This record gives sequence, structure tokens and C-alpha cells, in this order.
Amino acid sequence: QADMAGVYVGIIRQMSKDGATYIVECPAIFDWYGIEARLKVADKPEDISLRDTVSFTIRLTSKGVPVISWCERMDTRQSNAKRKDPDEPSQPQEGEQLYSGR
Repeated sequence: QADMAGVYVGIIRQMSKDGATYIVECPAIFDWYGIEARLKVADKPEDISLRDTVSFTIRLTSKGVPVISWCERMDTRQSNAKRKDPDEPSQPQEGEQLYSGR
């Protein structure tokens, strides 16, 4: 049961057929291990539900299955709201103080 370095991002897609784990879709994990990451029902934080985007770390079982050892929900609505077109000039909000440097 080796701890794997790195933080991954995935989406809680479904519960396994046996009801013991959630299947977390993450292209990086699937490309490397050939199987989706698993989150044990007992290890799932209360604020996480199906279709949530999560950041997580993994460990491998003795059979080489990536199991989530830590995870937290990412607030994708907030990050999408703040995302701007990088080619569009940035304008300050009305009343916002400008940083003038040192």
C-alpha cells in the first residue's frame, strides 16, 4: 500500500456495483493505471456527492488499484465565475484600489 505523490483532480461519477466505493473519473489516473480511482464510502467527506469535482491523493492496494487516501470538493462554480478571457484587458472594478507597486 504505497502512498503516491501528487494531487489529482477528478469527478465523482458513480457508486460501484457492490456499494462499497465511489468511482472517480480522472484521465491521468486512468491513463497510468488503466482503471479509475476508487473512494471508499467510509472515507467520503460529508460535503461530497455524485458529480462533484474533487482534488485527491491516492495510494495503491496490493492489487495495484488506486484508492483515494485524501480528497476535498473543489468549488468549480467560484473558479468558473472568476475565469476571464486572457486576451481581454483587465479593468478594475468601480471603487477598487489599484496596485501601484513599490
